[in-house]
Amino acid sequence: MANDKQFKLQTKYVATRGVKEYRETIAKWVTPTDTVLEIGCAWGSTTTLLAAQCHEVIGTDISPEVIARARERHPQLHFEVLDAYDVRSALAFGKQFTKIYIDVSGFSGYRSLLDLIALLNMYATILQPQAIIVKSGALKQFAGQCIAWRTHESLDLLPPHALYSSCDRPRDTLRSETAVVAGLIRITRPGSPAKHAGGVWHRILKPPVSIRREMGPLLNQHWIVYGN
Repeated sequence: MANDKQFKLQTKYVATRGVKEYRETIAKWVTPTDTVLEIGCAWGSTTTLLAAQCHEVIGTDISPEVIARARERHPQLHFEVLDAYDVRSALAFGKQFTKIYIDVSGFSGYRSLLDLIALLNMYATILQPQAIIVKSGALKQFAGQCIAWRTHESLDLLPPHALYSSCDRPRDTLRSETAVVAGLIRITRPGSPAKHAGGVWHRILKPPVSIRREMGPLLNQHWIVYGN
């Protein structure tokens, strides 16, 4: 039975569909202080985008031929051969990876969903990065249907007219207790304080459909669905 003393993962999982969404996350999730492990780098196209945004990146692929080609095309970057399931070899790099990007062929279909979730859990448990960004349409669909139940804060407990957001301060100062979403808004219920760092109290009614579209997939503490 789960209890408060049980080990809890802090890693966020970001699910994307397609290369475009996968690469769009770099600007939002990767910072100049990050050390990134890329799993499934192919010829290094995404690796170059990560390298421009982070402190250090290691691009990996299971194919020695692919890694040789990546090194030839991008000699200034660091590439290594790595089987995605060989976490001990990833540990042997001797890096404290803060972000992990995963684009592995065969992980987009529903039949591989359990294998992918097991892989994510393995990397989150052993390497403990801040976030794992993965390209998988099946995972994005699955994550979009997940809601972490919170007795006092679940949107399903609130009538449509009860959905408010506090947005009188700059967007980067606002935080949600349940998720960080487009606009960084805080959801509250009527009669409760909509507070933020500045301590100013304002609430603005937001269309329920818009709220649900933005917040619905993100209520779970760990699962974040990128895009629509």
